[in-house]
Amino acid sequence: MAYKRLDIQDLRTVLSEDEVQKLNTLSLKDGISAVVNDGIDLVAETWRGALKAKGLTLDIRDYYVPSEYWYYILVHARHAVWTRFTNTTEIALDDRRMDEYKKAMDLLEDPWLNVSKPDWEFDPTNPDNQGGAAPAKIFLPPQRFPPWYGGIKAIGGYSLSCWGPEY
Repeated sequence: MAYKRLDIQDLRTVLSEDEVQKLNTLSLKDGISAVVNDGIDLVAETWRGALKAKGLTLDIRDYYVPSEYWYYILVHARHAVWTRFTNTTEIALDDRRMDEYKKAMDLLEDPWLNVSKPDWEFDPTNPDNQGGAAPAKIFLPPQRFPPWYGGIKAIGGYSLSCWGPEY
């Protein structure tokens, strides 16, 4: 799967039509989109901390979250956004939405879904490594053969020798 930095467009996927209209109305005001995106980033970092505390390997980029948790992170962000602004709780925080939020908080307290390993490594200090598939790492451990097999000691990038002392 993938890692992604969630934003206001992703938040719209978990909103009802009324909520999208309200968000669009709010977005017309200066700086509101930045406030919403900052709120999503804060929620994402909270989830990253919980996942790291469970010992899961995450993408090294800030705010990038695994796809297995996107829905729950967006549910948490939806709650954070609608409690941030005035006159929005009546359209967005009904009983069904609060149940979803409680399930997301339960998962935040004890994340049990496994995550995919990052599909690529990002190195901000190296301009040549800005994405792409991670190189395949093939490791062939030294192979030991019995002496009657011709005395070959190792393969896989190590010296091949038919003669010499035993290990």
